[in-house]
Amino acid sequence: MFYVSPAGDDSWEGSFERPFLTLERARSAAREVPGEAVVRLMGGTHVLTRPFELTEADSGTVYEAYGHGTAGQEEAVISGGRPITEWRVRDGVWRAEVGDLEVRQLYVDGRRAARAAIPGLPGAAEATGTGYVTDSTEPLAWRSAEFVHRGVYPWSEARLGMAAAEADGGRTVITMAQPGFGWAMELYNSVWEGNTSRGPGLPTAIENDPAFLREPGTFALDRSRPGSTCCCTCRCRVRILRVRRWSRRSWRRWCGSPGRGTWRSRGWSSPRPRGRGQAVPRGSCTTTGAGTTRAAGSRRPCWERARP
Repeated sequence: MFYVSPAGDDSWEGSFERPFLTLERARSAAREVPGEAVVRLMGGTHVLTRPFELTEADSGTVYEAYGHGTAGQEEAVISGGRPITEWRVRDGVWRAEVGDLEVRQLYVDGRRAARAAIPGLPGAAEATGTGYVTDSTEPLAWRSAEFVHRGVYPWSEARLGMAAAEADGGRTVITMAQPGFGWAMELYNSVWEGNTSRGPGLPTAIENDPAFLREPGTFALDRSRPGSTCCCTCRCRVRILRVRRWSRRSWRRWCGSPGRGTWRSRGWSSPRPRGRGQAVPRGSCTTTGAGTTRAAGSRRPCWERARP
């Protein structure tokens, strides 16, 4: 059994009195133990500076909050958060430069902020082989919109980037980023209860453009120019959260994280590079049995892996 504490030291032996500092050090120690091992996380924030990866070699290790399953269970928070500073306000919107940061999650004083979004394409819209057309001129102003297709399959959602929007007479022609949209056109072909579908269809929502900042507490990451700008309609201390990275084929045993006995993921925080779509299994991780966590649903987290 090993212990990890925000006040620990990786040069120590990982005991209760002399715990490790990092999850990486505990993972290395656990891999050297024959059979199963237990890693207990003491209360506090355990900071990740890079994704924490577990593979098949870690399938015999249980990670749990100290006191898991008892009234004295401590709250151990695993955070890959990056503080965002130097905010400035203009026209009621707070802005900060975030460089090459690519995420979908923003936490404000410990609470997750909503991503700025609108409910689908405005106007009378229809799908084409390369994107969409609509009689609305709104998309002409979009700079970094991401199209969301929930329920393309009942258990998943697809996310696709927009490449450009141009006026064509009385219509707006939207061209989607490739190769992701082309792959989605190939992948999402199905027949269900007599209905035939081709491609992802019309989006159920469109997210992440500064033009969508219409509600207090929402945010968008503007990638329309070199260096990203985070725009937020709230005035608070902000932290970005990046989730752990798991090996796709491994079994994961993770108890009491972040301190409540269950870990769930409903999508990835980091978008794919532009032009790369994502198929996100909704409710993709569930806790079963004695704290054993495994992936459910799709095991193909992006179009790159979905390709033959």
